[in-house]
Amino acid sequence: MKMIDGRLLAGLLLCSLCVICVSTVAMAQESQPTADAPLLNELRQRLLKLEQELDTLKKNQRPKIPEDKSQQRVVMMLESCYLGRYYNRSANSRHARFFVAKLNLVNLTPEAIEIQREQIELVADGTSIKLEEIPKQLFNQSVQIDNQYQQLRNMQPSKQLKLSPGGMQSTWVVFDKLDDGTHVPDMTLKVQINDKAVEFDVNASQKEALGMEIERIGPRGSLGLATINGKLNTINIGSMMDDLDQLATQQVVRVVLRWSEGAAQPDQQLMSWIIQNASSLGVNGATSEQFPPIPATMREFHLSDLPQSNNSHSSRYRSGRGTTRRVHKTADEAVQAALASAYQSLPRDEILTNIEQGHLLSRVAALASGGGRLGEDKLPIILEYADSSVPQLQRAALTALGHFGDPAAVEKLVFYVKKNNEPLASTAIESLAGSRYSAAHDALLAILKNEPPASQKNIVRILAAHPRPIWSEAIYEFVKDPREGLNQEALQALTQVGHPKLLEVLKDALSAGDMALRSKAYTILAARTDHDSEQIAIEYALQLLEEESIDPSTLNVTLNLLNRVKDKRAAPLLLKHFSKQSNKQAMIRTLTMIGDKDVATFFVEHFEGMKSHEKGEVLKALLTLHAPEFRKLATASLINENQSVAQAAAQVLQQDGSPESVDVLTDALKKTSNSSTLSAVCNVLAQLATPQARTALEEARDEGDPQKRRYARNALQQIYERSSAYQFLRQGHELEKANKLDEALAQFVEAIKADPKMPDGYIFRGNLNIRREKFAEARPDFDKALELDRWNSQALTGACVVMVMDGDDTAAAVKRLEENRARYEDEAIFSYNAACVYSRAAEHLKTQESTDERKAKIKEYTGKAIADLQKSVKQGFGDLGWMREDPDLKTLHEVPEFRKVAGMGSAEPKTDKEPTEE
Repeated sequence: MKMIDGRLLAGLLLCSLCVICVSTVAMAQESQPTADAPLLNELRQRLLKLEQELDTLKKNQRPKIPEDKSQQRVVMMLESCYLGRYYNRSANSRHARFFVAKLNLVNLTPEAIEIQREQIELVADGTSIKLEEIPKQLFNQSVQIDNQYQQLRNMQPSKQLKLSPGGMQSTWVVFDKLDDGTHVPDMTLKVQINDKAVEFDVNASQKEALGMEIERIGPRGSLGLATINGKLNTINIGSMMDDLDQLATQQVVRVVLRWSEGAAQPDQQLMSWIIQNASSLGVNGATSEQFPPIPATMREFHLSDLPQSNNSHSSRYRSGRGTTRRVHKTADEAVQAALASAYQSLPRDEILTNIEQGHLLSRVAALASGGGRLGEDKLPIILEYADSSVPQLQRAALTALGHFGDPAAVEKLVFYVKKNNEPLASTAIESLAGSRYSAAHDALLAILKNEPPASQKNIVRILAAHPRPIWSEAIYEFVKDPREGLNQEALQALTQVGHPKLLEVLKDALSAGDMALRSKAYTILAARTDHDSEQIAIEYALQLLEEESIDPSTLNVTLNLLNRVKDKRAAPLLLKHFSKQSNKQAMIRTLTMIGDKDVATFFVEHFEGMKSHEKGEVLKALLTLHAPEFRKLATASLINENQSVAQAAAQVLQQDGSPESVDVLTDALKKTSNSSTLSAVCNVLAQLATPQARTALEEARDEGDPQKRRYARNALQQIYERSSAYQFLRQGHELEKANKLDEALAQFVEAIKADPKMPDGYIFRGNLNIRREKFAEARPDFDKALELDRWNSQALTGACVVMVMDGDDTAAAVKRLEENRARYEDEAIFSYNAACVYSRAAEHLKTQESTDERKAKIKEYTGKAIADLQKSVKQGFGDLGWMREDPDLKTLHEVPEFRKVAGMGSAEPKTDKEPTEE
């Protein structure tokens, strides 16, 4: 790779650093380009601060190699670390994980260093994984690096790194086949440099990058305040949860997790998961198959100060329904919410202590949540805090004053309302409106009459959040006041508070000259479900649709209303506006509910000019409206180059499910080679799973088109796995793993009875009989499986094993295997099973008379078995536990290469014989 220049060098200052010593060799003689001296110097200063061992570089010169050998070293840096999860089709576990990082190396030694790819490895939970090429199954896997998605196919590790003295090199490192699970594995990256293994603790470096600080605050230290100063990622989420577990062991069941101002944004998936866990804690026990869980003992888990996107004021993370209690804008709000229940039960003297002492956030929470429980004799203290120079304490005191009916408390709240400084004014209004004392309500109504329109609007909005009959008449007076949009706010508030003349007011507003007021009234009426409101709203909706144009927001309100009341008079009026709307999907759905054959005819006539997503919606509509043209358009759409159109057509045909629709699907499967159509059609036929659909898939599986065969086989597998026969296979497989072979055999027999056309039943029984060394009984099962599916690799390799062990026909078995290998070149399971064939062939030859030719064949077959095993692992086979137990491979157990690939260590054979001899 090319030399990294000074600009990248500066960027690397943000990485976690690990400084490592490497023994020196003779000074390399080749010249080295000089990077930007000031930037190099900046990096050196960072290294000096960390290690205090390196000399300061001189400007405008190459990096100076320290004369002291003990100070000559290589700096290894990791950045952009990511732990992901993927579906591994080749592994029995079905899911596995992978680790990605950018490895950067700086050579501060006088020697030139070369590092081969195989000299880099990851040790994850004690299992060593060599760095290799990225397997094809991960090519399309996307990872979020620095808030941008990248595909792993573009992160191929370099085959070799050449480091000149003072030079730098970098490469992506990608390790797959990490065990699946929610825990974050202990990971160490090892690089072999000059016969020395250099180790880098990935977890420790990422924990440092998280920069999380934890304080215990609140009454009796009952709340853990965790502050993230760095970047939360898929690796240090493990250390974060470990810290929360530690709090839980200390009986801390309340936590607030906040981000400091300079903290980086986590990736979207991780942040969404944290928000979901916070909002659902103690409700439905939300879990993840990828991330570690929040400790089960946590009763309160709140988030605040979420990182902002592009310095905007709105978070990029959506809290979703029901999450407002747990996701907060500020830490003040989060801590108050987390400690509210604690202060409701705490003795009053402790509340006062917590108000006057401790962390500011817990003092604010104590004052806001517990101050109202203090006696009248403590009111002067709260009044004093209301005039505090600390804004958070001021707001908390104003909140507490809402629990007192004393004139001094009411007067203080009125003072801050009239002062009209936000957010204190709104807090004071909230306290007066939410108070249980009539004096507070009377005072607020008095203020409402005399305040300017902007303040009145704010008060009216807050009154609506605390509905009381006493507000009704006061709000009614503002419905016709257009100043500052007061009438709109009053109309909304009156709807929430209630009034005897509410319906009359809303109806009158529909004819007002103020268009904003009319829109507000229509929106309110359209959302009401009583008969009178619906009648008023629908008549106004029809009036709106008669006009030449309608704005998008009003149209959405109208469509939602029509979806509920289904007034067919609106259908021809909506068609008049159809071509003028940019997003027609919602209108198509509404027309489907209220339309007739005229609507269907309109859709057919305009189908070709529609966008892809609109065509899918129209196909659903035509099916619902029983349009005779439905199947013709669906047939044409199936062979559309646009994937979404083809999928929509297939799904609509599935929804119909008639024999005629199945005919359309099977005909398309026979005629098309378009991948979008093949994928959509095969998936739908798998869902339908009728005898007609299954026959079509079996015919496609037996064709010569590899792409069609692959889609058909996957679809058939879906059918098999949903069948009752597959339940017997699963039970039998579990019994076989428990070494209950006779009971397992009985289950496989039942599976074959339940579905005689499913190849898997015969393959399972055949493999079991191989394990029982009843090879003659296994032979017909594999023959039958190949008869049912001539492309089935497991049936082929099983038949080859039987040829070796039962027919003494090793050469013919190997020949048959190799003649068919090209068919399954990319299948990890075939590579693994091919290794089993060669292993069995070597095992069988060892039972014969020893000759030089036989020894040569044993060595050849052993080598090919190892090569196929290595290939299978590279392709994604991950069940190393079965590899170590598989009786087909027992003859390889003392071969060092086998022990290495199977994760058994590098033990030497037990004897001094060649590995091919027993």
